[in-house]
Amino acid sequence: MLSKKRKVDTECRNKLVTEYYDSVRAFQSKLALWKMQLSKRNAAHFPCLKSQPVNHQSMDKDFFALH
Repeated sequence: MLSKKRKVDTECRNKLVTEYYDSVRAFQSKLALWKMQLSKRNAAHFPCLKSQPVNHQSMDKDFFALH
C-alpha cells in the first residue's frame, strides 16, 4: 500500500493541466459563494463562526466590496 504522501504525488503526476484548471476554478467559485454568504452574515459553511458573538457595528461593510 502506498503511503499517503506518495499516493498524492502519484495522483498529481497523472492529472492533466485542464484538470488542475478545473480544480482552481471550482475553488474560486466556492470562494465567491462564501464571500457572498458572509457579506449577508450567513455562516452556514463556517460552523465555528456561528457560535461567535457578532458585533455588527464593528464589521467593516466595505471589506467585501474591496476584496
